Amino acid sequence: TSIESAPLNLRRDPGTKTSTAKEETMSKGKTVVICSIVALLIIGNIGFGGTGGPRSEQANASVFLTRSEIEEDLDQFQTELEGRYAYLRYNDPDYESAIQAIRDNAGDGMSVDDFDIELTKVLALSIDGHGGVVGGLFPGGFLPFRIDRIGSRYVAFWPDRRNFVSSSYPFITKIDSMSIDEWRSALSVVVAKGSPSYQTHYGLRYLEYIGFARSIAGVDDPGVVEIELESRDGAQRVTAVLEVAENPPTVEDGPVSESGFLPGNIGYLRITGWLEDAYVEVATWMPRFEGTRGLIIDIRDNRGGTRDVLRDLYPYFVTESDPPHVANVAKYR
Repeated sequence: TSIESAPLNLRRDPGTKTSTAKEETMSKGKTVVICSIVALLIIGNIGFGGTGGPRSEQANASVFLTRSEIEEDLDQFQTELEGRYAYLRYNDPDYESAIQAIRDNAGDGMSVDDFDIELTKVLALSIDGHGGVVGGLFPGGFLPFRIDRIGSRYVAFWPDRRNFVSSSYPFITKIDSMSIDEWRSALSVVVAKGSPSYQTHYGLRYLEYIGFARSIAGVDDPGVVEIELESRDGAQRVTAVLEVAENPPTVEDGPVSESGFLPGNIGYLRITGWLEDAYVEVATWMPRFEGTRGLIIDIRDNRGGTRDVLRDLYPYFVTESDPPHVANVAKYR
């Protein structure tokens, strides 16, 4: 099947510039809901914790560590990993070879920023998304839109979720002539080896930090973002050029429905965070859902919290005679 390709002019929401002169009218008033479920993990890789991505601006590029300083830091880093890191050997990562590779490639030394990235790659060998390196400041420049996966394809949508980047071509296939899967593969070196959905989610989040992503992938920065979009039926593709955003795409929370009953006697439990409100939702609604035909637990836009809520929720799914279920075990070394 032949795929037609042509340039596309896009219109962004007021206040956001693009590099095109003409505009394509976007559909109004429709909400794009991306129902990705990311369970109970808060990313902590290289400045992700609390910021949503690697901090930018390459402020430490001129702060140089000598080889002897790097050797000393690596010795302490390995000591801390082996003595205190609970997830170190869960998936049997070859962290020793990774640390040795940093030593072998250190030369006369490297900048603090480059060193931080190398340490992040070591931590990314494990399954722990909470671990990270604090202090790195990396190249700025961000995508003006967000990306998420739908089946085996990827959609591009504006951060307010109300429109696709193009309503006629909602799927994104390439950025800078690289496919999205190629970007994910390149960025996998800084993404913890959690579940497949975890790696997909945070690989796409790193890609939104396009300046950082390009530095990891070894791609030149042309100063703009060239994207290829695809029609719903996959028969047509178009290209567009957008300006690089100065700030990361801030995502607005999706629509929040209230817990209650859905048609067909289906219970609907909405949990927006594993904090105090979740205790109230569980205690209020779970007893009322006892006679329902099914139950939906909606945790979209859930940013984490305490797992203690799960201890209140779990008993509703077992009987008194069921054996205990061990969900997590950790050992401090």
